[in-house]
Amino acid sequence: MNTADLNLEKKSLNELLKIKEELENFIIEKKGNEKQELIEMIWDLVTESDFSMKDITDELNKKKKMKAKYQNPDNKKETWAGQGRKPKWIKKKETSGIALDSLII
Repeated sequence: MNTADLNLEKKSLNELLKIKEELENFIIEKKGNEKQELIEMIWDLVTESDFSMKDITDELNKKKKMKAKYQNPDNKKETWAGQGRKPKWIKKKETSGIALDSLII
């Protein structure tokens, strides 16, 4: 669909802003309806299975353990995935002039 189909070029700014507001409201309503339909579908699947909703949400909420990307050469048990706050041993290595790339596993 192009803008000519909607005659948008002939609309005033106020008319376009009103259309935008109506469209945003419609999108919010549509998303809410689709979300509710999805929840109902999921609920139906869960109730037909041997699992509880808690089983499913617990699984979804589990923090996925990230694979280590960096390792302390002085202590092989100290690793870091490269996400989040840098551990003290990484900061110490960088302060002493060791490049982060040299710690890649």
